[in-house]
Amino acid sequence: MGKNSTASGSDQPAKWHGWWERWPELWLAEQEAFRSRGIDPVILHQRDGVLIIGFDWSVEGETEPLKLQVGYSVLHPFARPIVSAPEVTFPRHQHPIEKDLCLLPDEPGMWNPRQLVADYLTERIPQLKGALAAREAGEWEEAAKLEEPTPDPLLPYYNGASDPGSILIFDGARLMPQGNYGIATFSISGRSLAMNDSVFEAILLRLDPPTGRTLTPNFSPFPGADSGAPVQGRWVRMRPPATGDAKELLAAAEAEIRAKTALSPRDAQLLDQALNADLGFTLIVFEDEATYSPAREGMACLLLATRGKKTSLIWSEPLSDGASVRLPISQALRTKTGVIVGVGAIGSFIAIELARAGLGRLVVLDNDIVLPGNGVRWPLGREAWGLSKSGAVGTFIQRNYPLTEVAAYSVKVGSTTAIVAAAKTGQNTLNEMRKIFHGADLIIEATGSTEAQQAIAFECRDLSKPFISAYGTPGVAGGVVATFPAASDSCFVCLNEHWVDGTLPAPIENKDAIVTPRGCSAPTFTGGSFDLEEVSLEAVREAITVLTEPDRSMAATLDLVRLSDEHGRRELPVWERHDIPAHARCCGSTH
Repeated sequence: MGKNSTASGSDQPAKWHGWWERWPELWLAEQEAFRSRGIDPVILHQRDGVLIIGFDWSVEGETEPLKLQVGYSVLHPFARPIVSAPEVTFPRHQHPIEKDLCLLPDEPGMWNPRQLVADYLTERIPQLKGALAAREAGEWEEAAKLEEPTPDPLLPYYNGASDPGSILIFDGARLMPQGNYGIATFSISGRSLAMNDSVFEAILLRLDPPTGRTLTPNFSPFPGADSGAPVQGRWVRMRPPATGDAKELLAAAEAEIRAKTALSPRDAQLLDQALNADLGFTLIVFEDEATYSPAREGMACLLLATRGKKTSLIWSEPLSDGASVRLPISQALRTKTGVIVGVGAIGSFIAIELARAGLGRLVVLDNDIVLPGNGVRWPLGREAWGLSKSGAVGTFIQRNYPLTEVAAYSVKVGSTTAIVAAAKTGQNTLNEMRKIFHGADLIIEATGSTEAQQAIAFECRDLSKPFISAYGTPGVAGGVVATFPAASDSCFVCLNEHWVDGTLPAPIENKDAIVTPRGCSAPTFTGGSFDLEEVSLEAVREAITVLTEPDRSMAATLDLVRLSDEHGRRELPVWERHDIPAHARCCGSTH
């Protein structure tokens, strides 16, 4: 395939209507591959870059051919085609609504762009049929050789037809409820980032019979999840029909409810009364595949929301062990507490990444205010202007990563407090800070203040707490991440003594990049988050290692990154690591 050329006399690329016009020899090869198998495909659609063909495909051992449709991707041959069997229903490897077949795992590198579609079908259709036959015979080990040995739940297929914006969260580990119908109770909250005021987040708290309550406690996936005013709807146990149309799903649910409550008019009345006039909820509950076996063992939900004459299918998502599946180490972080002193350009990103990773409890301390100018290297924008940095980042984490408990303190660490203010408060900041440090598994210092670094390092040493110091150098020419495990033979003072002696390399700096913003007496340095985050992410990696692998190494380490050359020109980040031995004038002293 040659390179695409531009139109003559124009700086715009030539326009192509379809891949078959761009590479006509490929289209001829595709047709010939089918004809060599005695198949003459019928073109069902060929317009705007989309090509769909239909044909009968003979299957070995079966008398009737399989009626297939192939939709070539507009990015063909680089992207895989869609193969559909619209007239049959398979128990697996087929979209229950759209009838598309799953012939390849949805993973990078599985599709071969040089393979003709007829050859692809010759290879994959027998594999599909073999896997289905093995499953039907209960030969799961044999089936696993032909397919991905993972659950294939129905719910994701329906979610593809849901309205965008709203979501239902439910307990994916909860067993199916007893009974066939009843009252569903939800906690409903608006969504602050939504452009549409009508979208919401719903949490399914519980499923009860029409009268009374089960002994099952409310589902509360994070603190405060069930604190809002409860909203009731109705639920019915049924296998959802193969449609993504919300009105058809609601009609099927209505018919099922009427059939199951035919002998109990009172139950039917109670379920009708559970529907709110402004926003009515009908929940379809069904058993879904949770393990790769004949036993499904999982509960799934489809939520239908009705406003006036409009019915919407709401995206439903089980909240169970999704985080631990994607990031197994998050389980080990659930019981850990981290403290971050300084949540500016580096500490704020550290805080958010640790919460994202699954840290159980996080304490953030900073007395600075978020200003519009901070936006070039701070994670939150306009909505945080004028707020304390600790409060803003703490609130953000509470809202977006609610499994992490957050405590935020607006305190000065390492700087002088006004005499008048100090006399009025009568509080000792050091005592409060030591209390916080005492309950922590790790303290991270990201203040950028040498005074604060020394003071915090001393307190961590005194309390036998692991300590990490992270900061960027002037001009963000480089950065430092220094890690001191609790049992380390050296300390932060040792590091500075090595720098004085030149026995450890010093971080690269660009002191000409120091600036003083207008109206601010405190100098700062130039640089953006796209460089500083390199330091933040390394600090997060070190923090997770200290918290989850405390016995891996007792040695203190110095990680240095170089982000620019001696002329201040940006270059690829280069990290180097050095052990920090005890220094003779400090921890290595014989006195």
